Amino acid sequence: MNRALLPLIFLFTFTSSFAQSPNQVKISTREAGMDLRTNTPISAKEYVFDMPVFGFYPTARNNSMTVQLRNKNPETNVWKGSGEVMVIDPETGQSKWQRKFKYGANYLMQIDDVIFEQSRKKLQKLHSETGKPVWWRESTVFKAFPELNLALCYNLEPAESDVLHGINLQNGQSLWRRTFASEYGWENTNWLNDSTLMIVASGLHTLNPATGQGWDMNRVSHSKKTDMGKVRMLVLGGVALGAMGGMLVPSGTLSDVFLNISSNVLMEEQVLYYAAKNKISCQTLAGERLWDTDLNEKTTSKSHIFRKGNTIYMINTGYAMKYGRPAALGKPYVAAFDAFNGKQLFHKEWFERKNYISDFLIQEDQMYLLYKDKVDIYRFSDEGLTQRFASRVDEDFKMRSFVSDQVFMKKDSAFVRLSYDQDHFHVFTEKNELIRFDNDFQTSEKVDITTLYKSYLENEAYLFLGNSDETIVLNRTDSKPVAKYNAPVNSANFGSKLYYYGENKISELDISAFVPVP
Repeated sequence: MNRALLPLIFLFTFTSSFAQSPNQVKISTREAGMDLRTNTPISAKEYVFDMPVFGFYPTARNNSMTVQLRNKNPETNVWKGSGEVMVIDPETGQSKWQRKFKYGANYLMQIDDVIFEQSRKKLQKLHSETGKPVWWRESTVFKAFPELNLALCYNLEPAESDVLHGINLQNGQSLWRRTFASEYGWENTNWLNDSTLMIVASGLHTLNPATGQGWDMNRVSHSKKTDMGKVRMLVLGGVALGAMGGMLVPSGTLSDVFLNISSNVLMEEQVLYYAAKNKISCQTLAGERLWDTDLNEKTTSKSHIFRKGNTIYMINTGYAMKYGRPAALGKPYVAAFDAFNGKQLFHKEWFERKNYISDFLIQEDQMYLLYKDKVDIYRFSDEGLTQRFASRVDEDFKMRSFVSDQVFMKKDSAFVRLSYDQDHFHVFTEKNELIRFDNDFQTSEKVDITTLYKSYLENEAYLFLGNSDETIVLNRTDSKPVAKYNAPVNSANFGSKLYYYGENKISELDISAFVPVP
């Protein structure tokens, strides 16, 4: 079950008027693919609107689709401030309710049939069938759980800015409260079990959403404090994305704050490991501290930790997030710690002026550290690092990341997963070009980007591979294509339907033949 609060519509300043709308959205069908098993055409349902589509959210719970419409400047193709939001019946196209908007300081968020209107001064829950406010409070919402009839909110009052409330979705009343820092947003959330949420936010925190109870491990995960008033506006503007992992930082909002100075959360059986700016720690899932080891706050930045044998390895990248993008901070280093007592086994640091480890790859006992202009390859053990070789590459490449397991290349009629290539390394650049290197990084060539596909939806039987123009469905048993859709890689999956949009249309594909029935 997807319990994340999904950002849907960024509305900015509702008009004061509200009206039920008799508008009927035009629905048509068109050919939008081919079932390659039977060579029969596949049709898409198409919803046609009076102005360009800016966003949408379908929900099966009350058979509705929320649609955001927004005007564009016909000459520059830039979005205008005026538009509408409407909720329609997707079967008939009949509008249930509709509002005109002027985009400014408000936006909508939705999960299932729960719709919130958020502004700088208040939070409103809207009735999904009428659009009218059900309740309001001076809060900002971070998470919602319709199945629990609960939302997690912070009050907007400065005196209570660090008090998290569990809010009843029916009446907006606070069920419980807990002091819980929020100045720098939430980096990530994960469920430990059916009743316990793990929140990464200036440390680690567990939360039972029904009661508000849990433990806290507070850590520093930012650098250079700044005006808290600005930070609160940052959190409000990026709350939905921040709650899903990685806070959005609008350019120009904060000029001197670095965020996400922390690691992944590594779970091993009943214990977890986590590093932040000042410490690397180990404790049980029940909250019992096992060990802490101090880290150098001047050199530590965003990091990744992993375990091999009885050793915890930490790759410190030398960057943190600024304006929502990587920015050099601290120094790149690799350190190792005893998994049972936290004793530091070794620490290897490099001086890289305004350069940092943009990505890394672990293959057995070898560590590949990727910078913008070079690759360092080391053998590692709990005794230290042994450099195999370093290879500098064309500075114009500005390397960004190794290719992931989700990237495929089309060769003739076959689709090959590039990360399985034993003879080459494939690296994306900051310009989104793909470079193919030999195993020693001595020779390179650019890959035709039009041959690439990304896996964006999968189950036990099928893989959905997409590019900017189409989606290919592969049978996982023999890797052969079984269907082709005119749907781009950024299509959205809701249940047994696939949606994509362009200009003033939303297209809906029935993919029930290739996804399990809930």
